[in-house]
Amino acid sequence: LSRNIFDRDFTVNSLAIRLGSNQILDVTRRGIPDIHDKRIVSILPPQEAVPSNPLMITRAIRMAVRYNFKIDRNLWAAMKKNISVLDKISPQRLFIEGVVLSKYENSEVMLNKLGISLAELKKGVACE
Repeated sequence: LSRNIFDRDFTVNSLAIRLGSNQILDVTRRGIPDIHDKRIVSILPPQEAVPSNPLMITRAIRMAVRYNFKIDRNLWAAMKKNISVLDKISPQRLFIEGVVLSKYENSEVMLNKLGISLAELKKGVACE
């Protein structure tokens, strides 16, 4: 279980429930506090996690705008520094991410602060 938990991207996604009970397991001991504080925090050091998992960028924004959470400043800095890693994602997946993010009012603002737009996420696939 612990290995699976540490393969996840954010502490808020690190919670598990013990089968046959209502006991919530917070292996990182940070998931529940981060939910209460409405923070999106990387489980692993973000400067290492973001370059190896580019979808963290769009997932963090989606969770922030959907649930009115704040993105941890270290995670945000890693996202901004590594925005070019989005190029590692297929155009089809970027298009999907763009469509999903377009459902949320503030996603465009957050993307613009990172130097990208929804139109850029959709670029390539929409023309095929």
